[in-house]
Amino acid sequence: MELYGFVLVIFAASILQGITGFGSALIAAPLALLFIDKTTNVLSLTFVSVALNGFLLWKIRHSISRSLFGFLFVSSLVGLPIGLAILKVADIQTLRIVAGSLSILFAALLYLKFIKISQSRFLTILSGGLAGILHTSISMSGPPVVLLVAGQDINKDEARRTFAAFFLAMSLISIALFAASQSLTIKGIAFGICGIPAAFLGAYVGNKIANTVSHKQYTTLTFLLVCITGILAIYSGLRR
Repeated sequence: MELYGFVLVIFAASILQGITGFGSALIAAPLALLFIDKTTNVLSLTFVSVALNGFLLWKIRHSISRSLFGFLFVSSLVGLPIGLAILKVADIQTLRIVAGSLSILFAALLYLKFIKISQSRFLTILSGGLAGILHTSISMSGPPVVLLVAGQDINKDEARRTFAAFFLAMSLISIALFAASQSLTIKGIAFGICGIPAAFLGAYVGNKIANTVSHKQYTTLTFLLVCITGILAIYSGLRR
């Protein structure tokens, strides 16, 4: 029963990620906990994420800016150990509240066009660094990268493929960190493998839906998901 429930959650979450290129964790992370324990949840979703983002990277037929991805990825690597250091000394609940609040604020400002993000190497490096820091401190690497790409009003499919490439890389790094810390479990790996077919199917459906979504609708959905991520982070931070 728990496996069937987990697979169903993965399918639904993968549809969303197939449309936007990110956001599956918004659905999968909380709902999967209804069926499996926290450790299995984190491990299995990371394995699913590798397959899901790899599939989308192959399926979305649009080039990406190699310089954009390269600077994001390299700077995120620099941010990873900083996030681990912050994890040891900072009040993580407060950090969640601050990160969530800033995500909502900048998503609103960008969507309402009060500010606009120019194509800047400095901003790209800053966003990647913040993503790395937030990834290892509060597991919230998405908003900095999503806001950067969405704020530049990049082509919908280029944005989706950029997200898939970046989050694929982050998931692979996570698995390496799990392995290095001897945190891998047979159950987590098994559930992850079992969820992969559902992830492929959901991503396929989501990608088909994405082809019918206009650029404006995609942008609106992107900023909405960032706001939801921020709200959930604030809620998590307030639950002391």
